[in-house]
Amino acid sequence: MCRAIARSLSAKVFLLTAALLAVGCLALYVAVALALPGGYRALSAARAEEAAAALAAELSGADAGEASDIVERFAAENGAAVTLSGEPGAASAGEGAPEGSAYTVSVAVELADGSSELVTITDSSGSLGIIADALLRLFPAAAALILAVSAAGAWVCARLVARPVVEIADVSERLSRLDMTWSCDERRADEVGVLARSLNVMAARLERTIGELRGANERLRSEAEEAAARERERRDFLAAASHELKTPLAAARAQVEGMMLGIGDFADHGAHLPRALAALDRMDALVREMLAAARAESAPAAAPEALDAREVAASAVAASRELASSRGVELALLPGAPCPVVAERAQLELAVSNAVSNAARHALPGTRATVSLEGGRLRVENRCEPLPPEAAARLTEPFFRADASRSRDGGGSGLGLHLAARALDRLGAPLSVSCEGGAFAFEADLSGLAAPARTED
Repeated sequence: MCRAIARSLSAKVFLLTAALLAVGCLALYVAVALALPGGYRALSAARAEEAAAALAAELSGADAGEASDIVERFAAENGAAVTLSGEPGAASAGEGAPEGSAYTVSVAVELADGSSELVTITDSSGSLGIIADALLRLFPAAAALILAVSAAGAWVCARLVARPVVEIADVSERLSRLDMTWSCDERRADEVGVLARSLNVMAARLERTIGELRGANERLRSEAEEAAARERERRDFLAAASHELKTPLAAARAQVEGMMLGIGDFADHGAHLPRALAALDRMDALVREMLAAARAESAPAAAPEALDAREVAASAVAASRELASSRGVELALLPGAPCPVVAERAQLELAVSNAVSNAARHALPGTRATVSLEGGRLRVENRCEPLPPEAAARLTEPFFRADASRSRDGGGSGLGLHLAARALDRLGAPLSVSCEGGAFAFEADLSGLAAPARTED
C-alpha cells in the first residue's frame, strides 16, 4: 500500500491535499469552539454595563412606582433578571439568574424622593452554555462534513494538477522506448500545456532524427556489404589468378629445365622451345586479361558520351571474326536500326567485345553465332556443349570453365564473361546469361542508357 502510494503522484497529491484541508478545517472549528465562550462573555459583560448605565439614568428622578415599571420593562426587553434593592422601593423583574451565570452588574441610583437604590442586572439567557453544548454535540457531524469536503477538494486538485503530469510521465516512458504513436494534449494554457507542446516538438524532432539515422545506417550497411563483397571478389580473383598462372608457369619451367639438363627428348631444343614459348604466350595473354580486369575495376568513371551501340557491336564482330572462322564458326551481326546510347565508351566496348569473343571462342564448330540489337537489348547467341544448371549460373565468375578437362587453348582464360559482366554493372545495364539445351544466350538491357530523343525547334 505504502509503495503504491509512493509511486503514484495522484495518490500523494490527493492524500496531502485532503490532510491539509481536514487539519485546517478541524483546527478552525476547535479554535472557534475555544474562543467563542470567552468572546461571548466579554461582549455580554460590556453590553450589561451599558444597559445598567442606561437603566440607572432612566431611574434617576423616578418615584418608586415608576421605578418598578421601568425595571419590569427593561427586564422584558433585555431578557435579564433585574433587582432594585433598598427600602422602601424594593422591586425585581425577570426570571431568577440561572446557575452558573457570570454576568452581574450593580449600579447605585437615586430616586425622586431622594432615596438611594442598588440596581443589579444579571444575565439569565443561558446562551453561553447552550452554545458550548451545541458546538460539542455538532462536532462529529462537522468532522464528517469536513472530511467529505476535504476529500472532494483533494480529488479535484489531484485531477487538475496530478493527472496531466501523470499523462506526460506515461508519454515520456513511451518516448524512452522510441514509441512515437502518441501525442500530448496541448489545449492547456498553463505550464503543463507548455511542457506538453515542448514534448511534442522534441518527439517530432527525435523521430525525424531517428529516421535520418536509420537511413544513414542502412546506407552505411549497404556500402559496407558492397565493400566486403568487392574485397571477397578481389581475394577470389587473386586466388584464381594464382591458380591459372601456376599451370603454364610449371609447364614452361619443366620444359626449360629439361632442355638445360638434356633429359630424354628434351635434348631436342628445336622441338621443345616452341612449346615453352606457347606456355609463355598463354601466361602473357592471361596477365594481359588480368591487367584489363584490374584496370576496368579501378579506372575512374569517364564522362558518358553519345554512342551507337550497333557500331560498337559491329567493331567487336569484325575483331572476333578471324577467331570464329579459324574454328569453323560463322559470326554475324543481324541487321537492324541504330541503337543510340549515352555511356562510357571504354566500358561499353569492353562488355560487347568480350561477349562477342566468348561466342567466337566457345561456339560449336560448324554452327552460327549471332549478335543482335533490338529494342535497346544486346543479345549474343551461339550453340555450345550442354551445361548443367549449376555451371550455367557461374559463367560470369572469373576463371570459371564449364569443362574442367578442356585445354587452355580452346577454353580461353575464363575472364571474358566476367569482364563483360563487370563492365555492364558499372554502366548500370542489367545482364542475364542462360544456357539451356546447348543454346547459350547473353542478353544486356541497354534501354536505360538510351540517348534522349531530339526535339526539333
